[in-house]
Amino acid sequence: MALPSDGGSAAAYYWVPVNTDDAYVLGRKSGAGFVDADSGEAIDAVAAADCYAVASPAAARAVVADMVQMHEVNRASILHVLRARYGSGDIYTAMGSVLVATNPFERLDAVYARATLGRFVDPQTPDEDLEPHIWFTARRAYRALVSHGVGQSLIVSGESGAGKTETTKKALEYVAAASATRGDGGGGGGAVSAKVLSASPILEAFGNAKTLRNDNSSRFGKYLEVVLDGGGRVVGAKTTNYLLEKSRVVRQAPGERGYHAFYHCVAGENARAEHPGGDAVSAAALGARLGIGSRGAETFAYARGGGCVEIPGVNDVAELDAVLEAAVALNVAEEERRWIYGVVAAVLHLGDVAFEAAGGGTDASKVVDGTAPLDVDAARLGRALVTRTISAGGRGSINVVVLAAGAAGDARDALAKALYAKLFDWAVDRVNREMEAPAGEAKTIGVLDIFGFEIFESNSFEQLCINLTNEQLQNKFNRDIFELELRLYADEGVPCDGVEYKDNSDVIALLGDVLAMLDEEARLPRGSAKSWSSKVGKKHDTHARLRVDKRAAGEAFGVVHYAGLVTYDVDQFLVKNVDQLSGDLSSCVAGSSHERTAALLTWNDAPAAAAPRARGGRGSGGGSKTTVSKKFRGQLASLTTALNATEPHYVRCVKPGAGHGREKAPRSVVFHSFRLILGRAIIPRNVKPNMEKVKRVFRSPVVLEQLTYAGVFETVTIQQSGWPFRSPHERFAKRYFVLDLKNAAALRRLGPSGHARALLAGLRASDDRCFGATQREALVLKTKRRLGRAAATLEGALAARRAEIRALRPAVAEAHAVAAASVAFLHGFLPRPSEAALERGDAVLKALEEGERLAGILEALVAKDDAAAHYDDLERALKAVDAVADRTRRGRAAERRRGGARAQVRGVRDLMVAKRCLERGVAERSKADLEEGLGALARAAQRGRRAAAESARWLAIGDALADAREGILERRGYGTMGAVDALERALATGGGGDDARWRAQR
Repeated sequence: MALPSDGGSAAAYYWVPVNTDDAYVLGRKSGAGFVDADSGEAIDAVAAADCYAVASPAAARAVVADMVQMHEVNRASILHVLRARYGSGDIYTAMGSVLVATNPFERLDAVYARATLGRFVDPQTPDEDLEPHIWFTARRAYRALVSHGVGQSLIVSGESGAGKTETTKKALEYVAAASATRGDGGGGGGAVSAKVLSASPILEAFGNAKTLRNDNSSRFGKYLEVVLDGGGRVVGAKTTNYLLEKSRVVRQAPGERGYHAFYHCVAGENARAEHPGGDAVSAAALGARLGIGSRGAETFAYARGGGCVEIPGVNDVAELDAVLEAAVALNVAEEERRWIYGVVAAVLHLGDVAFEAAGGGTDASKVVDGTAPLDVDAARLGRALVTRTISAGGRGSINVVVLAAGAAGDARDALAKALYAKLFDWAVDRVNREMEAPAGEAKTIGVLDIFGFEIFESNSFEQLCINLTNEQLQNKFNRDIFELELRLYADEGVPCDGVEYKDNSDVIALLGDVLAMLDEEARLPRGSAKSWSSKVGKKHDTHARLRVDKRAAGEAFGVVHYAGLVTYDVDQFLVKNVDQLSGDLSSCVAGSSHERTAALLTWNDAPAAAAPRARGGRGSGGGSKTTVSKKFRGQLASLTTALNATEPHYVRCVKPGAGHGREKAPRSVVFHSFRLILGRAIIPRNVKPNMEKVKRVFRSPVVLEQLTYAGVFETVTIQQSGWPFRSPHERFAKRYFVLDLKNAAALRRLGPSGHARALLAGLRASDDRCFGATQREALVLKTKRRLGRAAATLEGALAARRAEIRALRPAVAEAHAVAAASVAFLHGFLPRPSEAALERGDAVLKALEEGERLAGILEALVAKDDAAAHYDDLERALKAVDAVADRTRRGRAAERRRGGARAQVRGVRDLMVAKRCLERGVAERSKADLEEGLGALARAAQRGRRAAAESARWLAIGDALADAREGILERRGYGTMGAVDALERALATGGGGDDARWRAQR
């Protein structure tokens, strides 16, 4: 990685920061400033420390699929590659072992085509022939699990709208497809894979919602473990969910919706009311007892809070049908489905319960009709919402307190959130029970779809927990990358003292103690959020990661995270942490006539040692319950343990069009917030949501911010602290052989490693370079393997009995293509057999092509009517083709191809011999010439009958016979008319050649 220039570099070109959507442009040094390298326009004055020097414009503009192959790795060059690839439709880019996925906000059918998936699933497809893709990352994990039996994990992270949910589904799609190629092994592996995919619509319906950044945003974290048997077949799965955003149940930000399930339920009931008995909505009919009828979503307080009840292009009835079909596939009974949506409807109705002051109490009469689906006593529920029973003293005395309208509203909202959160947990468990793996199966591929780092205008308890999760995952990410670096240096045999591990354990420990202190505060009779915040500030006053403003002591505090400074407002921390219903409401629901509803609020609760009491906000405690932070920290510890037992594969999802939607800040603030020293980052607080979800829009400052939050640059930081510039011996020797031109020839004979060592030995000793043991880097090794395969194919084509052009031409072409990609190999580094095969392949291919040309000439000559007139040309062409055949070792098929031409040439040759001999024999009265001529005529006649195409040749035979007859009659030589007549008969009948010759002699 290139460090920011200090201004003293001699380089003429730089990546220069600009206050536009590009973030950086390629600039050229001009006097004391810079000009745009493309347009020539002057660039506003910037600090030299914020610029990155580049070796050349060509190197800076290079676009690669794997960013570790870049000549210079820095923030500007990373942005350039991502922007260029995104513009060409390549949404996936590798950064070593990390995959960066950029959300396209459009369907990319070619990227996810079935044929494309087939290439990634096919085990015969070499890794080096595959481009960066979520399917390639999933393929590496799947193959590692099947081959070595070591658990694997895909850690998918990113902010809302970055595409985490879709990326996760695509990873699961690969696992299911790969499993299907191995059959079901008698255990129904294909059916289990289908169930794993069917779980997604259910979890999304109850855990996803429309936000400003994403129409299908996951509002919870999940870790899905897919279980495989020894044969690589899916046999089960389990989902663990984290931190459902319960506040969304009762209120939404402007322009956002609540959970999809609310709108599905309403739309389904509306459709049933409008078209009773219609086939299209038969699956969506959930029962009139829900009390929705024709009421639209905009009439429910909990559904209309954000002023948005529809998603453009989404049919909620069709979505509900898809959810119910998935539930059927997972064997969720009809009674269970009706109960699920009954609870959803009950939550919606709770939101319509209003409270108004009525003398000394409140009026809750609207509760009666609104909560029928819960099957609880309406009057009792009304009393529980507006009153609270409190034990007084130790003698069992009880006081009933009438709540104010605001407190009653809080109690209503708390009940709605508790019901929905428990329903979601129940749904996840119900799906898990259906996909439970057989006992003894322990091979897993885990897919973690987790919320990204969050910085909002107002950050509360949820953001602290989410950011603690990301700190924990970033710690693992740093450690994994660090250990990979150490392993690489160990393999190379080079010192690694300079490699720095950016450890964020201090902030993890700080946040852990902050949450523990929050639990302790909840146990105090008069505990409050302000008191807790003050205690945190006093205890950790000198902590480097904590920021406390003395003027706002007890109201807020700041934490310097790996991604920047975040200020947390403490007002609701205590209430959200306890998150406890009054005993009256819990008892009321427990008295439901529906068994499953009665047990819902206590379903799967873990026992607690003590009963925390909520202070510092409205409401009070009741019952024994674990705090939210304690439960969450336990889940996070379990998740960390599970991930540490696997080999991780990281996927960083990026939203290119809009991040947190911050208004433009002064350039100095923007630039400093992007500095690599994250502890000093300045994060703008003027946050304004951005509704932009537009395809093919790439805003570099937003992407830069997300890459910072995702910790991608930490990879670069770790590599930078060691040996960031790495060159294979071959490349080094080829590039720097000019350092010793005098001995270049002798050094080349030492091989690439010896040549490189000798060149380094001639330089001054330095601590900034080191010689590793590896002969080739990973890319070179891949190219060599590819060249080896091409050479083997070429050898096979040459060794075949029939070296035909159609087989040899692609083999030679492939060998040349690979050789061109690795020219260094052809100068001493390519194994000699492969090089020899390539040279021989060229020669054979050239001979074959020459043979094809000559064969065309030969066939044209054979087709002529007067072949005898072209005898010399025909014979020369035949000899040339025979010579080519000898060089290429062509077999019987080629011989048959030349058979007709060879027979015709020999027939013409026999006719010419016969004519010449008969003419000489008659003229000179030579018995020997006459015998030879008659024999040649017999042979020509015999070949002529075998090939109908040679019938024209009989004209020449007739001429020869006529001449012979005339000569014999005129000169009365050694022949008689009887001999000639016998010859004619023999030629006509096809037999008796020897007899004809004997009779002629006689």
